[in-house]
Formats: sequence, structure tokens, C-alpha cells
Amino acid sequence: MQGLLRSSSFLTSVSAPSSVNHFHEFNDERKEKRKSAVSARGLIKRLSISSHKEEKDNKGSRKAPLLTKVDLAIMNCNNDLQNELQLVTSELAMSIKRELALENQLRSRLKPSHDEPSKEDDATLTEKVKIIAELQEKLNNERRLRIISNEHAFLAENGQVPSALKLSYEKNEIYKQLLAKNDLVTQLEENLRDMSMRDVKDLLHKYNELVKENSELKAKLSEVETRNNFKDDGATDDSSEDELDSISKQELEKAQISSLRMQRDELREMIVKLTVSQNAELKVAQERIKTLEQILEKANSINAKLSKRMNTFKSEGMARNIDPLAPTQGGKLQGLSIVSPTNQFFD
Repeated sequence: MQGLLRSSSFLTSVSAPSSVNHFHEFNDERKEKRKSAVSARGLIKRLSISSHKEEKDNKGSRKAPLLTKVDLAIMNCNNDLQNELQLVTSELAMSIKRELALENQLRSRLKPSHDEPSKEDDATLTEKVKIIAELQEKLNNERRLRIISNEHAFLAENGQVPSALKLSYEKNEIYKQLLAKNDLVTQLEENLRDMSMRDVKDLLHKYNELVKENSELKAKLSEVETRNNFKDDGATDDSSEDELDSISKQELEKAQISSLRMQRDELREMIVKLTVSQNAELKVAQERIKTLEQILEKANSINAKLSKRMNTFKSEGMARNIDPLAPTQGGKLQGLSIVSPTNQFFD
């Protein structure tokens, strides 16, 4: 028994230090976790206190504008419209990419693989890319102007005045856009004039050529008729072969005359078609000019409204900055009467 007790005591003496070490490690881990949790709570409290202080300072310095249901609805509508515009632009870009890919595939199928793309294809691709970039720039400018106008309207409703630098920047941008649109209108008008002059010159040249051809054909016909008359007069004693030759020649001449008449009719039809197409193009160009003029009028009206708003905002800001206790010029003091120089003081 003593031996057993000694062995058990040996076992307890050996196992006790290991359990004590595990217990100390567990306690150390718990202490570290508590310290980390306490530090995290302290950070959260500090951040919340600082955020509350910032909110109080902001509330004391600036009063947030009140939003009504109408303002919220307008903001939501603006966001929806911007999302729709983004979808439309993305769909347009995807469709243009697909068209370009299809064109490249068709060209690669039609042409052999070792041939390089021609310069005309590169020019058309660059033109399409330029058009896409111009459309994207126009969309971005319109969105920016819309957002700016909404901000101005919201500030005006809440009695706030925008900065003068921002107003001048917006005015300069609108003026630049107006100049660009005016340049476009002038370019389109010049192109229309050039096209009309070219078409008229081409038609006159063709008409003169047709008149010359007609006169030449008439002269040839008269010569042929005189020859036939002389042949008929002096062919009484000729053989039957000469008569057959003359008949065949007459038939050939008649066929030529009929073909020339057909050509004349076709040329007249072409002239009529060209005049009709020219009139249609002129009508389309006039309609485009009218639409561009309407756009210019709208832009001018927007510019005038913005300038009026800027002037009103400046006047309101100056009126608010003036001290209400300062005496005004040309006024009359309360409780005192003005003595005229003609009347005496003791009258």
C-alpha cells in the first residue's frame, strides 16, 4: 500500500504543474479578451461622443434646410431620370459596339485573312468613335446643367444664396455652349448653301449637255432624211438589191431614233427626280434650322433667367448684409421737424 501511495503521490506531483500551467494560460487569454473588449467599447464611446459633438456644432453653426414631400418627390424623379439616361447611353454604346463587331466579321468573311483593313474603314470607324464621344459629352453637359438648376431652385426655395464663383462658372459654361451651338448653326447653313449651289450647277451642266446632244441628233436626222430623199429620187432605175439596202438602212435609222428618244425620256425623268430630291433635302434642312433656332431661343431664355436670378440673389444678399440700425440717406429723423431756410425760427 505504501508503494501504491507513493506512486499515486508521484503521479499527482507530476500532473499538478501541468494543470496549473493550463489554468494560468486560460486566465491570461480571458484577461486579454476582456482588455480588448474594454478598449473597443472605449473607442466606440469616444467616437459616439465626438460624433454627437460634431452634430451639435453643425446644428449650432448651420441650420439644415427643411425638405418637403414635393422636394423629395422631385429628387426621386431626378434620380430616376438620370438612371434612365444612363441605361439609354449604355444601350446605345452596346448597340454601336455590336454593329462595329458585325461589320468587322462580315468584312473578315468577305475578304481574305491576310489582307489588312483599308484606310476608308479606319476613317469610318474613327468618325463613329468621334460621334459617340460627342454624344457622351453632350449628355454629361446636360446632366450637369440639370443638377445645377435643381440645386439653385432648392436653395432659392430655402432662402439661401449660391456662391458668386459658382454662378460665374455656370454662366461661362452656358455661354460656351451657346457659342458652340451658334457655330453649328452657321456650319449647317454653309453646308446647305454649298450643297444647293453644287446641285444647281450639276443640273445646269447636265441640261446643257442634253440640249447639245438633242441638237446634234436633230442635225443627224435631217442629214439622213435628205440622203434618203436623194436615194429615193435617183433609185428608180436601180436593182432590187439597192432597194433592200435602203430599206434596211431606214430600219436601222428608225431604231436609232427610237433609242435616242428613249434616252431623252430617261434623262427627263432623272432631272425630275433630282429636282424632287433636292426640294425634299431643302425642306429637311429648313426644319433642322428651325429646330436649332428653337434650341437657341430656349438656351437664351435659360441664360436670361439665370442672370436675373443671380442679380436678385446679389441684391438680397446685399440687403441682408446692411445693418438695420444704420441711418439711411435722405431720411428724416423721428421726433424732429425740418426747418426751412425761408421761415424764421420764432414765427
